[in-house]
Amino acid sequence: MRHIFLFVLLFLFYFSSSGFAQNELILISVNGRQVEVKSSGLEERKLLQPVVIFEAGLGENLSIWDQVFNQVSDFAPVLSYNRAGIGKSEASSETITIASRVEELEGLLKEMKIDPPYLLVGNNWGSLITKDFLVKHPEDVLGTLFLDPIVELDNQQGMADYFEMEGLDGGVISSEYIEFLNSRMRYTESGVQNEVTAFLSLLIENKVTWDSEELPNKQTTVLLGNANDVFPMMGKLSMDSKEFHKKLMEGKVAFFEENLLGKRNTTLVLSSGSMNILPYQKPLQISSNIRHLMYEDMSGQIMNAGLKLNAKDFHAFLDGIETYVPASLRTERVYNMLGYSLMRHDQYEQAQVLFKKNMENHPESANVYDSYGDGLLAIGKIEEAIPFYEKAIELGTVESHRDLELFRKNLAKTKEMIASQN
Repeated sequence: MRHIFLFVLLFLFYFSSSGFAQNELILISVNGRQVEVKSSGLEERKLLQPVVIFEAGLGENLSIWDQVFNQVSDFAPVLSYNRAGIGKSEASSETITIASRVEELEGLLKEMKIDPPYLLVGNNWGSLITKDFLVKHPEDVLGTLFLDPIVELDNQQGMADYFEMEGLDGGVISSEYIEFLNSRMRYTESGVQNEVTAFLSLLIENKVTWDSEELPNKQTTVLLGNANDVFPMMGKLSMDSKEFHKKLMEGKVAFFEENLLGKRNTTLVLSSGSMNILPYQKPLQISSNIRHLMYEDMSGQIMNAGLKLNAKDFHAFLDGIETYVPASLRTERVYNMLGYSLMRHDQYEQAQVLFKKNMENHPESANVYDSYGDGLLAIGKIEEAIPFYEKAIELGTVESHRDLELFRKNLAKTKEMIASQN
């Protein structure tokens, strides 16, 4: 396996959050501790509509997401928050670990009564939190967007091994880089410093892991900042900073090609933005990738809802997605196919809800009436199916439908069934 250290936080403290508006910030009590939260669209959220949850990077305030937040809130409910000790969120007495940060998010979601599904977006260190949340709650997560994620090859030894393979003194380079990070983050507020210390300890003790085999098969995108902006490091390493960055990027791409792209439903994107500050530089690119993840498997979302919900709630779900899902993803063909899939899973009432919705949306289509008739037939409503087969034949004759003969056979078969019962 090739080794690499992901280039972390070169610019994190070069940017102030004060330039970004923080509207609708509130404090919520979670397990006796105040948590600073920003949300939008939660009250208007439709049944099973995905909520986008932003997990900031190392020591970052939730304001880093402001531009992305405003764009994503146009098409989805969104939530961002400050972890314990950051911004106005009260510090916790617990030792900071990835697991403890995951528990913070769990507690917040429980307190705010935000049910799944979730679409998780994490920046650098935040990606470790979203990854562990995904592994712990695979059924609750629709998809994940990792921005410059931290992996086991970010560990000090991982970096050393990688540069040794490149013919360089990896031990010296990795030690210099850890010291550079430590010096860059030494003079911060205490809550941020505690998180930074915990993070650097993970790297030094080689405890960061990224086991692609344990990741659930969910829609996943990794977005890497590829710009060669290295000015904060100039003169800090014994090797040329630009060459250092170039080799790291080569290693990162190779790492994710090996550990990500072999899985289904995964995408690797190289951005012209800078590593770790993509939320500042590339908000539109991030929001576009979030939209892609949200709609990539819309058929799967509809199918899962049909399997999970009763007929009444499934109807409410279908009404809801019409308010936020493009019509191009809710076509007659898609609904028809999913209706028959639900019948194969013995979800006949839910299939009928879908077939009926298809009739409402496409009243001039012959096929939707034939499908509704099939659904009625499947649940034993034989006589009720006849007028729908007749309507399919009527419309099919006008449009010379390719399945017109099938419609006629279905009607004839149904009449034979009625005759045999008399």
